[in-house]
Amino acid sequence: MTSTTPVDDLITDLGDLRVKADAAHADAIARRAIEEAIWEATRAISAAIQAPESEPTLSLAQATLRRTARLIYTLEAEIARSRRNASRAAGLGQRIQARHAAKAHQGRS
Repeated sequence: MTSTTPVDDLITDLGDLRVKADAAHADAIARRAIEEAIWEATRAISAAIQAPESEPTLSLAQATLRRTARLIYTLEAEIARSRRNASRAAGLGQRIQARHAAKAHQGRS
């Protein structure tokens, strides 16, 4: 079993978040927010690479990664919720249209 350093863990976590971000089906505004958060995390991790023994630097990088993860997961949940709502609205619209067409057809009979 190989031993990892805190910086190794930060880099692995950033890679995991990058994969998650790339898989998110976000619009341009959400994508920009995700990219900015990943850039901030990357800068914080870069500082940790330069000073791996600095507890404040490591703590800042960890906190930045946590914020980035919360942003990505929150946006992903909101995107999924929005898609569900759009699907429900489309279904409701179709039912209303079908009901209206049926009533119009009955009125002609």
